[in-house]
Amino acid sequence: MDHKNESPSPRRKPADLLSLLFAHHGETLAPSAYAGTGAASSGSPALPCEGAASQASEVERPQPPQDHEQCSPSAHSVAPRAADETPQRNGTLRAGAAASGEACAFSLGARGECVAALQHALGLRADGRFGPRTYEAVAAIEPSLGREARGLADRHVFAAVGLAWPTEFDRTLALVIELEGTSYGDCNTLDIDGAGLTMGICGFTTRHGEVQALIETFLREAPDGWSCMAPSLQRQIRQLIDAAADAAQWERVLLDEKRRPRRTVQQTLAAWGTHPVMQALQREWARERFWQPACRAARRLGVDEPAGRGLLFDVWVQNGGWRAAHDTHLERIAGCPFGEIPPGDRLRIMALAVAAAARGPWRADVLSRKLLFARGAGMVHGTFYSLAAQAILARSDLAPRQ
Repeated sequence: MDHKNESPSPRRKPADLLSLLFAHHGETLAPSAYAGTGAASSGSPALPCEGAASQASEVERPQPPQDHEQCSPSAHSVAPRAADETPQRNGTLRAGAAASGEACAFSLGARGECVAALQHALGLRADGRFGPRTYEAVAAIEPSLGREARGLADRHVFAAVGLAWPTEFDRTLALVIELEGTSYGDCNTLDIDGAGLTMGICGFTTRHGEVQALIETFLREAPDGWSCMAPSLQRQIRQLIDAAADAAQWERVLLDEKRRPRRTVQQTLAAWGTHPVMQALQREWARERFWQPACRAARRLGVDEPAGRGLLFDVWVQNGGWRAAHDTHLERIAGCPFGEIPPGDRLRIMALAVAAAARGPWRADVLSRKLLFARGAGMVHGTFYSLAAQAILARSDLAPRQ
């Protein structure tokens, strides 16, 4: 339903709005589904579609990424939370500990490139999946660190194998890459969302000019990248760059008549994806274009903690940034001004607001991803993720070393 056409009064109850949110999928909602009690507990009823495994792999990103300050009303600014007000999620988060990463650790079930780097340093097959073999290898190191063997790969385990501890951005990006399901040299197989060619770790698109700028920057900084292209494609790319071509012209070269990436383009992108310069560019763009504005939005919305920053980072990657539509749904779902929502409830309501603003085909996928950050754990695309296992939330059972 298009909420823009609804009368602003009388204000709907939260349960009514959530029913509208899932009407497209034929879902039903029990009146008690939103209890306004913050993070999920063992007795909390599940929300519809929570953890639903959507088969859609394309992102819902209707407009270029924006800085939150440019698109969100100042009425939703919230004073920063004091350090001792950091909420607990499933016993994993302590005030200040997650932000510093001191009490964070990768553990069983973790996925992504941080895990792959650890596995490589341990001499294991680097598949990016923290399973029993990785657990055993980590547990074998822990006694030398003066602690019980529990298979928790924290900063001290990383240091023991010669690795720097990944930053919060690195750890969050590793998870979002997994949720996106694409790596540095991957691209979409079909343009099903009108964004043209979508490629890379954060779904850079030709529609938003990101692919073109990325290719041009890469070839300028890594001239050997030209050798990965067939001669005919080289000529076409040079012509596009020299002519400062628009998105439609780029897409005529990169996509076939059925809006699928041409085989030579797929092969070229795959080769570029293994190049250190291409990988560094994508990571830096993810930091500048998505992570930094997400962090500013987290401060503005009063959710300046790892889970809040992670949720908003995923909003920037998947949904194009925090938009006015999200603000509208936020207060309608909450039934009160956003600043009056208890801190422990904000992330879940934000997750619902972003899903409500998403287009129908992507709504369940958007919701499952955002609730993962809001609740600290959840199913996305049929896989269970935990923010504690991904070393994003601090662990209450891993005391900082003095």
